[in-house]
Parts: sequence; structure tokens; C-alpha cells
Amino acid sequence: MTAADLISRPIHTLENAMQQPLSVPPDLLRRQSLIVAGGSTLLALAGCGGGQEDLSQREPTELQPPRLDGGRSLTPGLRRRALDVGNERQSVLLSRQTPTWVYYTQDTTVVDDFRWYISPLHQGNTQVGAYSLGPIVQGEASWWTVSSDAITLSQNGAQITVRGNLDTDPSDSFYDIGRHLWLSDASIHRDRQLLQGDSVRAKWYFFQAPNGYWYIIPDPQYAPPTAPLVKRFAELNGKYNWVDVDGSGQVALFNWDQGSPILRFSPVTGYADANVGLRHNMDGQYGAQCVDLMHHYIDSALGIAYPHGFTGDAYSIFQNAPDSSTRESSIYGTVTFQKVINTPSAVPEPGDIIFWSSPDPGHVAIVIEADINRFQSLDQNWVNPPSPDGTPAARVEHNYHNVAGWLSPRW
Repeated sequence: MTAADLISRPIHTLENAMQQPLSVPPDLLRRQSLIVAGGSTLLALAGCGGGQEDLSQREPTELQPPRLDGGRSLTPGLRRRALDVGNERQSVLLSRQTPTWVYYTQDTTVVDDFRWYISPLHQGNTQVGAYSLGPIVQGEASWWTVSSDAITLSQNGAQITVRGNLDTDPSDSFYDIGRHLWLSDASIHRDRQLLQGDSVRAKWYFFQAPNGYWYIIPDPQYAPPTAPLVKRFAELNGKYNWVDVDGSGQVALFNWDQGSPILRFSPVTGYADANVGLRHNMDGQYGAQCVDLMHHYIDSALGIAYPHGFTGDAYSIFQNAPDSSTRESSIYGTVTFQKVINTPSAVPEPGDIIFWSSPDPGHVAIVIEADINRFQSLDQNWVNPPSPDGTPAARVEHNYHNVAGWLSPRW
């Protein structure tokens, strides 16, 4: 199996591939024995370069690596809560998340050497550290420092470039940023050798939800965007475990702001599934018109009570909309609608409200998924054929002919 094979395999098989390297190779198991035998911080450890290693220079204390759900430590200001399906979905899927770590593998064709690493996404310097996943010790995940300045990230954090010659570092010592202690073991050189000189894509991102737990989600280029595939970083019987979060009906949306990712989950797929074949007449006039579906979506899926200030016919709503406007939401707190003009390079996101300028008085629908050439949307009063009394909502394939633009809800 090659690294390319792992990237191209269907996502439902990737979890097994992700599990495989999380079992610590035999030579690295000596580190766990060392940790147990050594107790707390190991002092003045000898490196293979000769003499005593200077362990006074600590790793940055502001780094908060991903922790297991059974871990003892929490990021300051967060309080861990008991989990059930409902409150976990609310904490993870109904909040805007900020991924802080990128999770990736080295470029290798040898399955036995397949390892996983993390690097921080929010660092001011151009190079960031690389940390490899170690064993679980007393309920804590180990993250070994391979190098504190090994990685250069692309502007959107998705491309990872590793400098060469990491193995010229002769030290056996490394700092475990997961357990906050220094250790020493010659097998740290193996991690340096495996990773040095690589250029790889991001595979997953870690984020810490408001409930205090850590979660992981694949990069949009690594997994279909219609499947959020959110997993909780967990422990089971002393081994790493990846607990599925019910992401049904949601679409993961990534937006990048100067290298910092913003993650949201749109409810549009669940909304579309629930409303195909139904009629909505929000204003009680003229039957089920296209604008009524827009009003119903904003009210029921986005939590903005009708009437919400978007009035008029379809195209006039878009024409009169400001570049940005914010509404109170019972689900997301506030939702800001950003106006986007259609251009040849613009692509709407799932959940955007898309507008046509003709035929008069225009048309409006809810985007389900899109690319640069076509999109699928949920349309009311568009098929079978359009009627003065309105026809039911349906999934429809479109090109961008006569599309004026869209309102993109953000929270």
C-alpha cells in the first residue's frame, strides 16, 4: 500500500488506515517503558552527541495539543461536560469551530513505517513544530517533539513542507508536549528520518469544541464535503479510539482567513432531505412560491424568525440586499448574510441562497452542492411546471445562466 493509495481510497476505509499507524511500532514501545520506569521529568539525559543535554529550554507553554476524552487536563477556561448525542451535536455542529492543529502522515510507501504527526496552525513564525503521536500513558496522549521548527505551511495550511536533514540532530532527548515532560530515547531519530524532506497534504484537522473535548475532521480535499466525518479523540482500553459524532444532515464548510481555518456546519442536506415534495406558503398568498421556500429555510434551518426583513420578489430581494447584514438566530446566536455577485470564478457554498435575475420576477433557491460549472439546489415552484399556486420543493440541477449571485449565511 502506498501513501497515494491511502489518499485515494474511499473515506469509509480511511479510518482503518488511520488506525493502523496509531499502534506504536515495537522499537517505539521502549519509550512507554521508559516513561513508566522514569516516573516524572527525566533530568540531564545523555544524548548520542556526547555529554549532557541541556534540558533547560522548554517547549512553548502556550501550545495546547489535542487531548484524549479521558485526559486529566483541560485548556484554561473550558469545562468538560457529560456527553450525550444531543449535547455533543449541539456543541460540535451548531458552533463555529477553529481548528488549531493539522494532522498528517509522512510520504512513505512502507506500511510498517506509517506514522502520524501534528503541527500547530496558529503560529506567527514561518516554521512550526512537528510532533508524532506516542503511546497513551495514564490516560494522556503523548505527542513527541520531532523538531520545533521543521514545518512550513501553505497559506491555507493544507500543504505541509518539511525541511531536510532532521536526522542531523544528534540528541536522544525530546519534549512530550502532551504530557509536559522531557524524555530521552534513541528511537526519536526514526521519526526524524521518516519525516524529513517530505511535502505532503493535510489529512485531518483537530479542533476543541466548547464542551472541552477534542475532535477531528478531514480536509475537504481528503474526504467528500457532504460527509462531515467528525470523530472524537478518545481512548478505549488503553488504545486510541475515534468515536463517530452523528453528522447526519450537515455539510462541513471550511473558510480560511490568513492561514487560520474557520469551520462551520451547514444544515442544508438535512433540510433538503426533509422538504423535498413539500409546499411552503409562508406569507399565505399566491400558493407555494420560490420565495416562500427561502423564507422557510431562513426560519426553520437558520433559526431566524419570519418575517426577517427580506421582502419583495426574488430578484428584488437580492438587488436590495446590502453587502452584509446580520440577524438574530435562535440556533447560532447571530447569522450574517454576505452578498456575493456571480462571476465566472465564483462558486456558492452549500446552504447559500442563490438568485436568478430572469425570467421576471426572478427565482431563488437553496444551494445543496456546487462546483464552478454547475450546482444542485432545492427549488420550489420550478418543476412540473411552475404554477400560480406553486409546485412542491425538488432537487434541481442548474448551470449559472441568469444567476445574479447569492446570499451566503455565516455564523
